[in-house]
Amino acid sequence: MQNGVKLSVSLKDTDLFHDIAELLKRLFEDERIAKDVRDEYKLKLKELLGGDG
Repeated sequence: MQNGVKLSVSLKDTDLFHDIAELLKRLFEDERIAKDVRDEYKLKLKELLGGDG
């Protein structure tokens, strides 16, 4: 992460994780947001999470 701080707390067991997941789900399903923008968000999220899939 550039100019940032890595968060070393596991979010999987917190309400915050579930809140974030719900917001992302709504974002990705929102038809008002252009598909290419949603795809860009998904790609960036994968990069941030360090995963390939």
